[in-house]
Amino acid sequence: AAAVITVIVFVAFSGSNPNSSTASVGTNLGEVPESLTVPVNSGPQVVMGTDTGIAKTHLERDLQKGNFGEDVKVLQTRLSQLGFDTHGIDGQFGSGTRMAVWAFEGLVYETPYAEQTGVVTDEMWQRMQDPIIFKPRRAEVHDGATHMEIYLPIQVGAVYTNGTLRLVTHISSGSGEQWCEVISQDTDDNGGPLAQPILKDVCGVSKTPGGVFHFYRRYEGKRLGPIGGMMNPVYFNYGIAVHGADNVPAMPVSHGAIRIPQWIAEYFYTLVNSDGDHGDY
Repeated sequence: AAAVITVIVFVAFSGSNPNSSTASVGTNLGEVPESLTVPVNSGPQVVMGTDTGIAKTHLERDLQKGNFGEDVKVLQTRLSQLGFDTHGIDGQFGSGTRMAVWAFEGLVYETPYAEQTGVVTDEMWQRMQDPIIFKPRRAEVHDGATHMEIYLPIQVGAVYTNGTLRLVTHISSGSGEQWCEVISQDTDDNGGPLAQPILKDVCGVSKTPGGVFHFYRRYEGKRLGPIGGMMNPVYFNYGIAVHGADNVPAMPVSHGAIRIPQWIAEYFYTLVNSDGDHGDY
């Protein structure tokens, strides 16, 4: 069964908006039963675990993009243990490590995306070494349930199974701007394949809708839909999907979809779909 995705606009849930950033007609395949639209958890999201045996160390320098060395490797190892994908543990502080640090700042310090620095100070490193556990903001509905939560104010996505964190990733969502483009489109408004690509003059508003949805379809490779090109998309609301992108900056820039780093998009579908199906979920 496919997972549920919850898009959290301002900490609590917004109302479900069944429209994509372009005018869409027909059934929203990502719609969920009312029984799944449960309220947000009232407890804290970041809690302390019981493991008190971690021997903390100190940083001798602030760590940021461009640094390399054993201290960077130790940082990457710790982020990976906490559920953040740094795109390798190689001692090179690249874009992947910076995105993971952005996500850490957002989740742990509740830092808005515009204020995230991607720089690890010794104070942050002390916090990172705590036995942190990340709790979902959406309650689980049944045993074995998997769901993703998208936190728009901090540009972070998280996947949980049975309430246990499986992945944290930096994301880039809709910018809120109006746009008009002539696009070559090979999927329909629901993400289904077209027999032949078509050229289409499209205008819309780059809005990522808040609400609770099912992931319902996934494709390998690049797809060209009503809101532009997407790599390895997993659709949840008409033509809006979580998908890989080369450019996942520190702020919302998409046409309404959820951008994630390409290396995460290569395996993301395995986290949110139990049978690994490459077509409809």
